[in-house]
Amino acid sequence: MGLSALAVGYASGNRPSDAPRPEVNPAPSSLTTNAPPKLKASTRPIPDPQEIYLLPFNAVTAARWRQWLRDAPLPDLESAITAACAQSPDWIEPSLEAWAERDDLAARNWMLANAPGRTTALLAWLHGITLIAPEKARAWFDESAETDCKTMNAQMTEIRQGILRTWAGVDPERALAAWKLWEGPTRDSDPKNRSQFIPQEIYEGLAGLPESQVLDFLAKHPEPFDSVSGLETLIASHPDRWLPLACLPDASPSLKNAANSYAKANPRWTMEHLEDLDPSAREPMTTTVLGNAHDLIFSGIRPTLAGKPLTSWLEGLTPENRASVIGGVAGVELMHDSNKALALMQGNNRSGQAKEFYESAALFGAIEPRLMEQQIMNAEGSPEEVTRLRLAFAAGVQGVFSSPHDAMCRAISFQDEGLRHTAIALTLVNQTDPDVRQATFDWLDGMPAGTVNKAQLQDSLQQLQSNPERWAALENNKPIPAGQFTAVDALIKTLP
Repeated sequence: MGLSALAVGYASGNRPSDAPRPEVNPAPSSLTTNAPPKLKASTRPIPDPQEIYLLPFNAVTAARWRQWLRDAPLPDLESAITAACAQSPDWIEPSLEAWAERDDLAARNWMLANAPGRTTALLAWLHGITLIAPEKARAWFDESAETDCKTMNAQMTEIRQGILRTWAGVDPERALAAWKLWEGPTRDSDPKNRSQFIPQEIYEGLAGLPESQVLDFLAKHPEPFDSVSGLETLIASHPDRWLPLACLPDASPSLKNAANSYAKANPRWTMEHLEDLDPSAREPMTTTVLGNAHDLIFSGIRPTLAGKPLTSWLEGLTPENRASVIGGVAGVELMHDSNKALALMQGNNRSGQAKEFYESAALFGAIEPRLMEQQIMNAEGSPEEVTRLRLAFAAGVQGVFSSPHDAMCRAISFQDEGLRHTAIALTLVNQTDPDVRQATFDWLDGMPAGTVNKAQLQDSLQQLQSNPERWAALENNKPIPAGQFTAVDALIKTLP
């Protein structure tokens, strides 16, 4: 009962509002001075430490243990921590974190003697000292980190990142200044060679600060480069908190870019929380998500976002925004209803959207040829639309990773004669090695009578050569050399 009552106050390692917290005092510039920070007087009775560390170790008991270490008389800490860690090594990290807040030098000496080789122990100690005295942690890094890292089996880079991450949650400006000093003259000033201006560890540390402080910091230090990975980390830490702020009209461009990047990677969560965003941001965000609709192709029999079909989300878009995303949405719809997909594409003359739509047809030809054959063959539209759709499907039938034999097997399996012969012709044309092309062609000899018609295969080859813009190189946009058509035509003429 007592543990249950304390769970609310101590869950996830958070201190209750009435718990004493060490006062942050100016840190000494060297490790030779080790006066612990003063603690406010506690009115809470201090329990027997065994009442805590003899319990099973979990987040709640670890939080209780850290608080006991913050409240107990300083001389009692070492013996209690030694006893707790003898009970289970799980107690080392929370012990060192809290102990470092009060007496970092004693905690460090105990750590080096009793927990060698434990990188996590060093990180816990570092977290505690950085929370209380970041400059002192920096001094330790400059003076003693190299030897301590060897003892604790830790990497200097990892430890420096830990300092920056924690320090950013205390004072991001000074953390950034420390990073710049660390980088020194070796910092590359060429934007092409630097992924971002602010290191990701500082973005991670920002997540726990008040929103106003974070926004002020981001406004003062705008990200000048294309990479938004650090800001994405910030948004991903608490998207319900940071995504709405990133979508405000006055948010920095880099933060908005990071919000868009997060939305593309997390379309379902974003659309489920669309109403939490500023009204002015909802349609742009919907457009951003639907612009990556092709990523939802494999996410279910009929993909939805926030309980609505993708096509329903189109209804709230302006004609311009709708036209900018229609290719991907229609491409996803192609697997379910080819007529509806073609209807969505009618009147769209944007080459990029058409390319995306027909690439979806090619993709389905590669991964679901049997299912999609029926959809493609039942499609109703203009002769040009239907022909293009069939050609794109036939091009994809070969598959991205298929061998020539696999591609030929797929091609000859189609019931529709026109689609079958187009797929066979494409399979042969795409073989650049003459020996491979001949071997692929020879497999036709073993096919049942009626599988291949010489005249129809010649007609399919002629259609492919005369209309390259309809199908050629859907992904690479590289025309096939005329010599490959000539070579295939020569092979077809040898058929009976």
